[in-house]
Amino acid sequence: MLRCSVSLLSALLLLAGTAIAQAPDPLPEPDLDLRVSGNVLAMARLPDGGVVFGGNFSTVNGHPRPSIARLDANGELDMDWNPGVNGTVSSLATDASGAIYVGGAFSFIGGIARARIARLVGADAAVVDPQWNPRADASVNAIALDGGGSVYIGGTFQTVGDLPRGRLARLPVAGNGSPDVQWAPVANGAVNALQWIDGALHAGGAFTQIGGLPRNGLVRIDAAGVIDPAWTPDVDGSVISMLHDNAGRLYVGGPFSAIGGEPLAHLARMSTSGNGAIDPTWAPQPNGLVSALLLKDGQLYAGGLFTAIAGSPRRSLARLSIDGAAVVDPGFAPVVDNSVRALATLGNGMVAAGGLFTRVDGTLQLAVTRLSDAGEPMGVSDAETSGRVDVVLPMPEGELIVGGNFHKVDGLARGHLLKLGADGRLDPDWAPWSNAPVVAMVRAPDGGVIIGGSFTSVDDQPRGYLAKLGGSGTGEVVSGWAPVASARVFAMAGSANALFVGGEFDRIDGVPRLRLARLTFGGQLDPIWSPAADGDVHALHATSTTVHAGGDFTAINGEARVRLARLAAGGAGAGDPAWNPGANARVSTVVADGEGRVYAGGAFTLIAGVPQSALARLAGVAGMVDASWNPSVNDGVIVPGQLVRSTALVGQQLYVGGRFGAIYGRRFVEQCS
Repeated sequence: MLRCSVSLLSALLLLAGTAIAQAPDPLPEPDLDLRVSGNVLAMARLPDGGVVFGGNFSTVNGHPRPSIARLDANGELDMDWNPGVNGTVSSLATDASGAIYVGGAFSFIGGIARARIARLVGADAAVVDPQWNPRADASVNAIALDGGGSVYIGGTFQTVGDLPRGRLARLPVAGNGSPDVQWAPVANGAVNALQWIDGALHAGGAFTQIGGLPRNGLVRIDAAGVIDPAWTPDVDGSVISMLHDNAGRLYVGGPFSAIGGEPLAHLARMSTSGNGAIDPTWAPQPNGLVSALLLKDGQLYAGGLFTAIAGSPRRSLARLSIDGAAVVDPGFAPVVDNSVRALATLGNGMVAAGGLFTRVDGTLQLAVTRLSDAGEPMGVSDAETSGRVDVVLPMPEGELIVGGNFHKVDGLARGHLLKLGADGRLDPDWAPWSNAPVVAMVRAPDGGVIIGGSFTSVDDQPRGYLAKLGGSGTGEVVSGWAPVASARVFAMAGSANALFVGGEFDRIDGVPRLRLARLTFGGQLDPIWSPAADGDVHALHATSTTVHAGGDFTAINGEARVRLARLAAGGAGAGDPAWNPGANARVSTVVADGEGRVYAGGAFTLIAGVPQSALARLAGVAGMVDASWNPSVNDGVIVPGQLVRSTALVGQQLYVGGRFGAIYGRRFVEQCS
């Protein structure tokens, strides 16, 4: 079986009756461990040179580590440290004793109830402090310690403990952590970053007012909770990262284009005192977001989601000079394929980076990497969660091409695509790398594989949500096949001479096509076939004469067609005027049996005016519900997140997959883990 992250249950139905056929036992192969990158949002260095990191992930290098983990001073995973968090960790701080302060959007840590803020103590800082329990009512995004017995927290919360606190609070290190009753400035927007500098708290976020005073994105607050009346840098956006040096300078990053009246985008430097004067001479001007900052050996590391900074090409991570103008260090140029959200220094001198990335310099590094002084990835500390299968394509010799959301298969790099041999074992050679999930596939007449999904590149070659791969060998990208959709592709179907595509796009190769298009198998857009759907198309089934479509639309070609439609496969793609069943929620899958019957699955509870949950058989020229065939998915009750996602006809049997717990009253256990 394929292990996956969702409760992907399946049933096998006999088309002629209402009994469930006995599905065969799963084969011993395939039995694949699919992993997708997690998301690391915070890092903090420990006194012993190790680093604790947190975010959204379930394992590190295959070892259970729910949302929090620790690396030793050499960057190796601490095999004994595993408190575990039941939600997101978005902020971390440590003190000189080794205690770890954890903030985020969780309700349990280490098996102990803690509402969004907790302290870990003890010899190895893995025990939840049994007394310290401030209790915030919403996410804690930032934590700062003043070294004098107080902890400052910022976020989106409105209360801490039993006291109202508008997104900022001061907590004592001692006792139970109840907020300081005297210190109560109120921010009118999220607080995302905190720094304690020279006896005052510097806060950054998405606010425009604090303590009743106008403050755009930045504020300085003294130990008594009084807003500094002079320190007013004024950001035209928001601040999400902040760091100060020992020379009275504050570095801030975020989605802004100007600060203090200076045209400085995404990253700027200012004075920590006085009026917060901006340094216009230090102007890196990254072309995208900066969300992580680190000072090491007199240089500033900036992480985020950008492709250029200080006039030099850099992918998501750069090292800059801080003396004089901002200059990129030419000896540090790792290529990170997605955003960097957290940075810290390990005891061995390496830099640890966390984020949402999957590769560094082309090497698999899931959400965490360790970098040498030259920027080379050193070792693997992959923060992962379970992957997902979205589509399976049978091949003529018994092989299977599998697409979905995964980056590792049994420890090997696989970018959302894999191939299984007829024996169910992973093909060691077929390994194209898509940069985002693959959710639709069709086999071309020449044996190639056409894929659709959320990707914009395959094997680092630009591809606009559509691509063609070799069905054998290494699965190389077919270079001359490159139609470009303007947005994601969710569904594909092939007939004898045409490829039909559905999704959320409004253009193909620059030509208007509203969520439906017909291509040749050579990749050329049909100039005539152009039905226009007013909502996304998630399901397609095609023959040489007819196309059935399902999705979220309510009209096609201006005529009411609510989530289901039958179209002519030729000409302009005219809608069938008689076939108009309609459904009250998304149709995710549709398949026709060649005898005039159509099987539709999704999240609906009403179809063709008849109460029926998630799965129905439609028949006749109008597409009426076949009342004799009613599987009663989930006993007729659709729970949010539970639906039929896929169907497949094999002879007189219908295979059904999705999130459901019962069909015809028979209960199903999870078949994915």
